[in-house]
Amino acid sequence: MKTARIKRLTFIAMLLWLIHGGVLIAFAVAPEVETVTHVADLAREKDIVWLSLVTAIAAIVFSAWLVRQLVAQQSQVVKALQDLRGELGARPCIYLSKDPTLNP
Repeated sequence: MKTARIKRLTFIAMLLWLIHGGVLIAFAVAPEVETVTHVADLAREKDIVWLSLVTAIAAIVFSAWLVRQLVAQQSQVVKALQDLRGELGARPCIYLSKDPTLNP
């Protein structure tokens, strides 16, 4: 790294450190700042609750959609099996035939 870049990054780090210290002093001196941070914390907590609620609702809707897809697939399988049973029932079976020439 070049020394100019190191000096610039050091200046930015010191500036951020001073801003952080100023914010801490403002928290300690002004009671209004504590009220604002308390309101911000409450809003953040409510946002988390709403986000959890929306996530839960989305999960329920997705689960219902998956169940609907599964039921539709199962009904198609049952219909296919019934069609196959009907088709096989319509075909003659040589083992159940009463033709005496087929049995020794």
